[in-house]
Amino acid sequence: MKPSHVALIGGGPAGLYAAWLLASNGIRCTVFDHRIPWEKPCGGGITSKAFDQFPILAECTREMQVVEDFTFLSPTDRVAHLKGNAQLHIISRHRLSEFMLEKCAQVGVVHVAEKVTGFEKHEDGFTIQAETNHSHFDFLIGADGAHGVSRNLLGAASFQKNRFAGLGYYVEGLTDNRIVLKSYDDLKGYLWMFPRRDHASVGIGFTSGTTTKKEALAKIRRFLSEHYPAFEIDEEKSYAATIPYTVDWIPDNLQGDGWALIGDAGGFTDAITGEGIYYAFRSAELLAEQLIAGTPASYFDATRPIRKELEMACRIADRFYQPRTLEWMVTVCRRSAFMRRLIADMILGHESYHNLKPTLKRHKWTVMRQLFWGMFFPYKPKAAGKPAATAA
Repeated sequence: MKPSHVALIGGGPAGLYAAWLLASNGIRCTVFDHRIPWEKPCGGGITSKAFDQFPILAECTREMQVVEDFTFLSPTDRVAHLKGNAQLHIISRHRLSEFMLEKCAQVGVVHVAEKVTGFEKHEDGFTIQAETNHSHFDFLIGADGAHGVSRNLLGAASFQKNRFAGLGYYVEGLTDNRIVLKSYDDLKGYLWMFPRRDHASVGIGFTSGTTTKKEALAKIRRFLSEHYPAFEIDEEKSYAATIPYTVDWIPDNLQGDGWALIGDAGGFTDAITGEGIYYAFRSAELLAEQLIAGTPASYFDATRPIRKELEMACRIADRFYQPRTLEWMVTVCRRSAFMRRLIADMILGHESYHNLKPTLKRHKWTVMRQLFWGMFFPYKPKAAGKPAATAA
């Protein structure tokens, strides 16, 4: 049955997009989040695939930095310069939240700036417990991340070790015209430098247990001193968060009687790239479609296409982050223009993990020819660390 009043715990991209879709279709929505708008430790990249599927994003392009080029550094600092067939738009999560809040207000979504401490389930809905109690809601959507109250109180399993730790800094004045990604031989994850309009997000994401916070932050400081020595770190502008991913998808961990989880709270994150914004919007859209149709029980089945892609990412993540694999990727990218585009498109989300083998098989002779000629005509990549701005 189609709900009349929905409570959403969490005002990130998933929660606000779901609220906007539902309210635009006549369903009352109340979003509970005491922090928004707020910044989150991520690059803030939005792929062109997301722009193609979610037209609402085109309305905030004025706030975005558009990037087409990537510099990829292997564990031994070998360099490959990548350029895909699409663009990446970069925006701070604070500004994205502001934009989505404005859109939600236009369709009548109510924002309650209170921290949710719990809720009570009744036969016909929920009562939300915050600084003040709020009732009555027909349906509850958890969109408050990996460690939010909704996942825990609804009885879904914790992510345990299936999560990334995200750490980093905002570096004022650093506005390079490309993204830099650096991999390591002692860390399952990568360091990123994502340029924004007036600063850069420089951070590192790694699978839980593969390094310590102290070691990870030391890697960031070393990277900046080597590649962007003119810029200093402001320790007060550091950030940290948990980014989950799901290995085994179980319906009871995603939905139940009168409730469902979306975005990070549902575990919709790529275990290789850490990409979450596209999946936040897509999971929100899929749930909204089922609620509008009055078929919320179909939500788990509706997520099958994106779950399959995320399952594949989990299966190959360990092999992907082997030092030999990372060095091989840089080697082939240095010798093959096709491989440079393919890897960039994978990062941008335009090349499915399921399609990698078929794509390579179709173009194997092109790749082999380029690899052969690459031995005699070496690729000359652009050096990392040529900032477009000077230190503030």
